[in-house]
Amino acid sequence: MTELLLDGQQRLTAAWRVLTENYPDRTYFVDITDTDADEDDQRDFQVLSSGRWWRDGTRYPVWCDDPRRVLQRGHIPARILRPDDAGEAQCMSWMREATGGDVDALLTLQAQVLGLRGRVAAFNLPYLALPVESSEAVVLNVFEKLNTRSVPLTAFDIIVARVEGETGESLHDLVASLDGQVPDLARYVPPAQLVLPAAALLQGRRPTQRQLVFLDFEQMVHDWPMIVRGAERLVQFLREEHIIDGPRLPSEVVLAPLTVLWANAPDNPDRLGAVRTLLRRYMWRAFATTRYEAAAATSSFQDYTALLPAVTGEVAAEPAAPIFEHPLPTIDEVRVSGWPKRRDRLSRAILAVSFRAGALDVADGAAISDQNVSSREYHHLYPVAFLAEKGIEEWEASVATNCALITWRTNRTISAKPPVDYLRERTEAAALGEHEVRQRLASHLIDYDDLARGDYPAFLEHRAERVTAVLHQLCNGTPWP
Repeated sequence: MTELLLDGQQRLTAAWRVLTENYPDRTYFVDITDTDADEDDQRDFQVLSSGRWWRDGTRYPVWCDDPRRVLQRGHIPARILRPDDAGEAQCMSWMREATGGDVDALLTLQAQVLGLRGRVAAFNLPYLALPVESSEAVVLNVFEKLNTRSVPLTAFDIIVARVEGETGESLHDLVASLDGQVPDLARYVPPAQLVLPAAALLQGRRPTQRQLVFLDFEQMVHDWPMIVRGAERLVQFLREEHIIDGPRLPSEVVLAPLTVLWANAPDNPDRLGAVRTLLRRYMWRAFATTRYEAAAATSSFQDYTALLPAVTGEVAAEPAAPIFEHPLPTIDEVRVSGWPKRRDRLSRAILAVSFRAGALDVADGAAISDQNVSSREYHHLYPVAFLAEKGIEEWEASVATNCALITWRTNRTISAKPPVDYLRERTEAAALGEHEVRQRLASHLIDYDDLARGDYPAFLEHRAERVTAVLHQLCNGTPWP
């Protein structure tokens, strides 16, 4: 019998690729150091990942393939949780090598890992099955409803009735008023998805789905002017930081904390300058680090709680926000980060860094803006076809450091030409000559000579060095350029 999967194929495929270690440029791990248990006495485990790359015949980082070093970090590879005979064989072999003959350590590890394997194998995957005789109209109707009613929207719909019943106010009207007062907010996030997490933070609650339905809705209505004030300042801040829009936003998790922090920011110019520096550090670290890749609601609540007293001026000391302890990405991690059109945090952060100096179009010289960003395309500086002739695979070509956002006309003109040929054409076409083309490339953190030289690995290395330096600067609160 053949069955049609209407929705969820990407998620199921991603889970399969993680458990079979099918990604050539990334390896996934489970952190087994967490000791907190939930209400069912089951521990929550974080899934982490590391970018992978080859250099001189060796796959880096080397520790990812060394069971002892992986275990020393408190990790196990996700592949050993694969719930079949192949996964079980890999699991036992890996555990023996990781514990190096220490029987007691093996028994302890075995208890943890086998428990996790059991949870994966017994995981309940809910689904909706339609009768085979269902008409096309019914199938399409069900798919449309399932595909558009995401978790935040469902929670919002549930809460709408409670807000009106408890306060007499229409949540839809409140959100519509926010949309009218801060029209540019919708460029980054649907207002309905922002207001409930922001209201939760204002009430000292974690912005989780479970907590949202228990909000004090009378207090939320009372706090509404604070939400509007925070949203106005949030949009202004994002514009100042050259974050263009939602499709290029590295992480949405940071928006609700920033909204409430800006709502509490002082009006005093001197204090406001210090707050702006602090929140720049916070936002760019949220973009650059792995802090919010797991348990995002809880992690963002912890950081918000630590930052709030410094924003309001209650304390003058450096806030001990956990996000400031997370390591910043290395040059190698930046160099191999994936294609920024995908929903990849670090890749989009790299693209956002390139906007800081204007990201001038290589052909027409226009600076990136919210008016022209929709007409630009994600362009391979070294074309995929050009690199394929040199034996470089597409996934190695589709990295953020080989990307620039340019207009479609420019992209079609470049086609699959070697960079040096395209640069020569652009130099001849530009009214101001080679100097102008160099300036336009420099606004993307691209060196003209590196691109013209035709050495792809060296180009990636040098651009990664520049991007990493700027990214670290922003993460430390210093504006660039």
